[in-house]
Amino acid sequence: KNWDNKNYAVRDDGQGLIFTNLSVAFTEPGLYFDTDFSDGFTLEMQLKPVIPKYPSFSFIFLLWDGNEETQLLVGQWDNALVIMNGYDYGNYRREPKIYMPFPESDDFLNIRICSDENGTRAYIDNELIRENSKLELSLPVEENKTRLILGNSSKGTNSWNGTISRLAISEG
Repeated sequence: KNWDNKNYAVRDDGQGLIFTNLSVAFTEPGLYFDTDFSDGFTLEMQLKPVIPKYPSFSFIFLLWDGNEETQLLVGQWDNALVIMNGYDYGNYRREPKIYMPFPESDDFLNIRICSDENGTRAYIDNELIRENSKLELSLPVEENKTRLILGNSSKGTNSWNGTISRLAISEG
């Protein structure tokens, strides 16, 4: 396959990374955090999703250490953001997760996800949209194996269409 083809490559238009079919951006294994996030963490993203013509599950943000059971995933199903740990994509196991509909907008959305011992709260443009007190997200931290993957799954089979212009993980 021609990975340099504009249909497959991640492009930067000055406003962010643009993901299309089969795009992916990733770090090498060995990503680590200099804090243990024992008081929880906040994940912030500024993104512009493309709503698919046909519903499918796609990966936007993935922290993966080789084990799907411990992965931290922010994905998209149809016109909703999905926030979860693990791999219960079809919700067959009924594991805690958040589904948050995207508002109709042509602008970038400011997504903030806060998780601690009280559960997880999800915001769009500083407005609380969803919360789940049973969902306490965790970061996979398998030493020398964790990697950040954007725009696709670890196997490259769940590509996302959209633009990411900002990403940050912080304490609390």
